[in-house]
Amino acid sequence: TYFSAVMELNVSLPMTTAAYYPASQAGMVRQRITEIRQQYSRLIEQSAALTRVPAGLIAGLVFVESNGRATAVSSAGAVGLMQLKPQSANDAIFLENRMERLTEAEREIIIRYLGTRAEGIFRMKYLGHKLPQNNQSGNVVTREDLLKPEFNLLVGSMLLGLLIDQHTEGGVLRLDKALQD
Repeated sequence: TYFSAVMELNVSLPMTTAAYYPASQAGMVRQRITEIRQQYSRLIEQSAALTRVPAGLIAGLVFVESNGRATAVSSAGAVGLMQLKPQSANDAIFLENRMERLTEAEREIIIRYLGTRAEGIFRMKYLGHKLPQNNQSGNVVTREDLLKPEFNLLVGSMLLGLLIDQHTEGGVLRLDKALQD
């Protein structure tokens, strides 16, 4: 396997005989993931501890999505290390809050970056709920918010945790499905 993150999960994963990266690049891939983990060590570990998503999986996803570039912006509008769209980030925070999974530490980080705009998410009753607190848009997260590594990693890890929960079938994590969403 190319991602140490998968090894840390200790779950059954469907395997394929093909890999995106040829075997000749396996060393480069491992090295780059190690560099990403070192560069963002504190933030990745913080996100992993708060969301219970393995740090290796977070680092592996950062490698795949942005190659560790905090300023990466895709043609589809996905932003930052974990390549999130503003609406997806907003929705992840809303869902974590609605499911009562949002910890006080997560809430503090969100408020640190969003300030009073966070109320526009915390007061929503359903996804896309348009309120005066979110400028009648159903979203308060901006592209600029997602360019901040701590915020991006936390919210991206929240979203990944939601997808992992959604795609655990019969006690088996279908990581292939979780990462496809």
